[in-house]
Amino acid sequence: MQNSINYNIAKQTQRLKILLSDLLLHQWYQELSRTYQYLAMPLCYVYRTAQFFHKHYQLYRQKPLPSHPTIIAVGNIIVGGVGKTPTIIYLANQFKHQGQSVAIICRNYGASKAVSYPIKVEADTSVLTCGDEARLIFDQTQAVVVSGQKKYQAYEWILQHQNVDVILIDDGL
Repeated sequence: MQNSINYNIAKQTQRLKILLSDLLLHQWYQELSRTYQYLAMPLCYVYRTAQFFHKHYQLYRQKPLPSHPTIIAVGNIIVGGVGKTPTIIYLANQFKHQGQSVAIICRNYGASKAVSYPIKVEADTSVLTCGDEARLIFDQTQAVVVSGQKKYQAYEWILQHQNVDVILIDDGL
């Protein structure tokens, strides 16, 4: 009896997730209806306030970034599946072809054993630790790939341990 109830709850939860996902994707790619705009407006103000405080922290609390190496962030194009990771792989291979050393920063998405500190991805690094995108990028480029939950920590690790000309940030900003 209990298993049947848990199954029904899980099934209803899954239906609700699909319904919300479809609604959000429809609203994302279509012109927003007036009702949706009015409902979303308070969230917009909350987001803007949080963004203001985050930018204030970045500008006045964090130490400034050095001007070398060159940093290129690929991201914020659109939600998922538009080719940010293949673009990073292409750019890394182009820079390496030009004789420049490249490091790539990734979040450890998909890692089931994610750690809080940056990890340099190498040939024997498990996907469970670094994430599937980081491992894919390393396999395709053989560049220095650093995976971690905090991109700023990965950036600092690269500055301390690697001498590179270009840093690419996958799914940046």
